[in-house]
Amino acid sequence: MPRTFVQLNCQAVLCDMDGVLVDSISQIERCLRHWASKLNLDVEHIVELSHGRCDRDVVQLAAPCLDVEKEIRLIQAHEVAEAVDTCAKKGAVEFVNSLALNSWAIVTSGCRAVAEIRLKAEGISIPHTVITSDDVTFGKTDPEGYLSAARHIEVNPANCVVFEDAPAGVAAARAAGMRVIGVLGTVPDDNLRCDFLLSGLDDVTAIRTASTIELHFPVLVHRLGSFSLGANFICNDLISVITRRKVR
Repeated sequence: MPRTFVQLNCQAVLCDMDGVLVDSISQIERCLRHWASKLNLDVEHIVELSHGRCDRDVVQLAAPCLDVEKEIRLIQAHEVAEAVDTCAKKGAVEFVNSLALNSWAIVTSGCRAVAEIRLKAEGISIPHTVITSDDVTFGKTDPEGYLSAARHIEVNPANCVVFEDAPAGVAAARAAGMRVIGVLGTVPDDNLRCDFLLSGLDDVTAIRTASTIELHFPVLVHRLGSFSLGANFICNDLISVITRRKVR
């Protein structure tokens, strides 16, 4: 059976880092398990809380009575030590290398020290704009990070497409008024309330034109109920027919 392909047009691509660009989720979970077990905290609950969230929010949600700054330093020291073993996600290097450095950005809940080590470990080209937890007052689910990235690139948020792997990040991007493509693998598929779901960036082809970026990818999941028709959407006849029936 032939696959259905979609084209989304945008002016900027914003990517989460962990679980989208780099295969670091197991590192993050290992660090948090180590930290939580030493404090006799609910390890599985903390791991679930952590997806897409910055260390500060995880500590404040899991153990607000502790010295938050001290615990953040402990967690991040462990993350820095393990970050050199990071691997790029399949297709990530090729995808970002097809984009101009001023047309895409990274918006991560990790701190800058960890982000730089993870990106350099796999030779991912670092864009002009990288927003980390050090650069924002409020972490994801708040839209601050994504809005800051759009402001730095000088692109309207509505003209950005975001790649995210965690509910907190999806919520942040949606709150920023951006279109979101979910990348599977970090959380159960049903937890990602995105317009489309992909197995990874190796499924995406970016074509740069004089005025736009064309993103071409096969449809894995298309949630009609969440999709806005006013978002530069081009597709083959099958999805066009389904979409028109949804609107009538």
